[in-house]
Amino acid sequence: MTKVQGWEFWALVPAALALVLGGCAGTSGMPRPEVVAGADWSGLEPVHMKGVDIAHVRRGVDFGAYDKVLLEPIEVEFAPDWELLRPASRFPVSERDLEGLRKDVAEPLRDSLVRYIGRGGNYPLVEDPGPGVVRLRLRIVDVRLNAPNLEASSRSEEWARSAGEMTLVAELIDAETGVLLGRVIDRWIDPDGPLERYTWVENDLAIGRAAEDWAEAIRRHLEVASIRNRMHGAGEGLKKADPD
Repeated sequence: MTKVQGWEFWALVPAALALVLGGCAGTSGMPRPEVVAGADWSGLEPVHMKGVDIAHVRRGVDFGAYDKVLLEPIEVEFAPDWELLRPASRFPVSERDLEGLRKDVAEPLRDSLVRYIGRGGNYPLVEDPGPGVVRLRLRIVDVRLNAPNLEASSRSEEWARSAGEMTLVAELIDAETGVLLGRVIDRWIDPDGPLERYTWVENDLAIGRAAEDWAEAIRRHLEVASIRNRMHGAGEGLKKADPD
């Protein structure tokens, strides 16, 4: 086993988020070109990850050197062409309403990440940068909710075939140096079902399911990465003990 295998596997950490978000709770489609073009890809090389639209990592990075996670606040951005109106009204929603919707998306994701990644103490979440700390920066962009949680929305007749869609932008960053280690971009679309009445409850449930699966995937892949790096270290020790 070589160091390259370590960074390849660790690069699957953000990919696991997209795989779960796309495979367990929805379907996938290519992200909007502007989202991809707006990112700085300098120093990153593309890698193939099954089920993920776009994945790039920095060559030679030893992800096994990281054993703590600093989770940044999750940013949420709505689709630029999504015209959101208040239920039973032709007037657009206020900025206060939009901030509430951002929390509706970000809070269940963050709660699940904190709960699952830190479980067992293998990858404790920390608040300050330092040696061995990887910064996990998540942005959820191009969000469209078919039944947004707005005042009086539970009394409105919202009919849809799915909860909506969103695009994941996940970055792994060395918390001490600020060097970008990898980036994944993946679009998630809640699969269409029969036309039915939707409320904010269905949206919350869909976001919650995706968040739990997503967070569990991170923790699972972090644990496997740790095991692989320990096996790599053991193998190197055996080589030194038996040079022939």
